[in-house]
Amino acid sequence: MIFLEKLKMLTCNELKGMPKGSGNKIEEIAKNNPEKRLVNVNLAWDSLKKLGADTKTKKLMMTLSGTVIIHENKKNKDGEPVIQYIAPRIVNPELLEALLKGNQDMDILGCDDNEKCLKVKEAKHKLSPEDGFEYKVAQYFKRFGNALEEDKDLDSESQSFLAKASLPVFMMYDGFWRKTAGHPDAEAGILVEITAWNILYHYLTELINESIEAANNHTIGAASELNQYKESLLRTRDMLNNHQIKDNNRHKLQVMLVSRSEHMNKAMKEETSKLIGGL
Repeated sequence: MIFLEKLKMLTCNELKGMPKGSGNKIEEIAKNNPEKRLVNVNLAWDSLKKLGADTKTKKLMMTLSGTVIIHENKKNKDGEPVIQYIAPRIVNPELLEALLKGNQDMDILGCDDNEKCLKVKEAKHKLSPEDGFEYKVAQYFKRFGNALEEDKDLDSESQSFLAKASLPVFMMYDGFWRKTAGHPDAEAGILVEITAWNILYHYLTELINESIEAANNHTIGAASELNQYKESLLRTRDMLNNHQIKDNNRHKLQVMLVSRSEHMNKAMKEETSKLIGGL
């Protein structure tokens, strides 16, 4: 297990791979774009604020994607601004596990000031069991089980939520439920885990895509830093995609569960055919 590293505040000269002397001088920005004079901006925070995201979402997204903060040069008001880079944590296993399971502390980035968020700090955020994606999915499956027991259609909210898993969860749960006479405990537990992970992945991908859209619509007098932030978002999305592909254990569980579900449905169809043929 890879543990969270302590938050590192890095300037462009300290961060390997980042260009030296990054950023336009404030005096040049003021001269060319006086209405867009660059003074103290957290690019992730500012672009997400323009998108209308709430504080909780902005903190989570900044933790996942990292950010670029442009500080005014306090030693020389007309000098080059100080650029602070904060790396993304999208594939940190502890962060993903906390979002998936809930009921544990999660290290998340926060701010001294929620207006501009220029001073970023790491803090523990306690997640309740109800905050975990597995808990949310389990509750929707309970609704599904009740609907099957009462021979009713599943409500549209549950259908919409579970459909985000990109799995045939309705067919699978229905098959497990009928084959086990309404008590698919063992299979349902695995199905909840796989469904929750797929929905969490979908949720995080949506957050990243919305952040990319917000960054694309963001206009400030710091094209270089903004482009670096956009590139960081694209890398974050690629990292998440690669992490999902390389998650062999969950992939094997998913394949096994789909195969078992298909086998159960086939067996039930054969039993039904025999019963009909015997009439």
